[in-house]
This record gives sequence, structure tokens and C-alpha cells, in this order.
Amino acid sequence: MEFSHYRLDWRHPASNDPVILYYEVSETGDVPRAIDVYADGRTECRAVSDFVDKPDTLPGRNSLVEGSFLDALAPHKPGEPDRSGRDTITIRQIAYAEFRKIWCDQREY
Repeated sequence: MEFSHYRLDWRHPASNDPVILYYEVSETGDVPRAIDVYADGRTECRAVSDFVDKPDTLPGRNSLVEGSFLDALAPHKPGEPDRSGRDTITIRQIAYAEFRKIWCDQREY
């Protein structure tokens, strides 16, 4: 199966939400792995495999997001800031090597 990788930069008023999100996305739009980076430097890596014993807690079926990530991506122009209220989101596709480095720095595959 082929995967694509994305980085989402999320500028928003100070909160407990991440400021950078990384997604590994399958051809069908499922997200098997994701990384959240917080303003204070904390990083949280999640994988579908973390939910083996509790599949009912996954947001999607075999995915860390509900619905298709690719469908949600469609209205956004990669690399262009998208403003909604006080938030600004910028999404861009990244190389696997960038995703892998952050993933491996935080957690073994």
C-alpha cells in the first residue's frame, strides 16, 4: 500500500491543542499514524496499532481520523494559509523521510 505524508501547521490562540500535526495517509484516506507537536515542545505519536485491544475507541474504522483525510483535504490549497476565525491552518505534503525522522525520534516503529 502506498502512503502520502502531510504536515499541518495550526496557528491558534493559546490552548492545549497541538500547533503542528503530521499525518500518514493511505490511498483510501485512512490515517494509520499521526504525530501531534505542542507549543511547549511535547510530541505525541499515535498509531492504529495502539488500539488493538480497544478498536471501539478509534475515531474511524482502521483510522485515527473520522472519515477520509483526503476528502477533508480537498477544500484546502496545499501550502496556502486557510483562515477560519482566529485560527490559520496551512497544509502541505511532505516527504516520508521528514515524517519518519520525527516518528523515530519519538518512538520506535
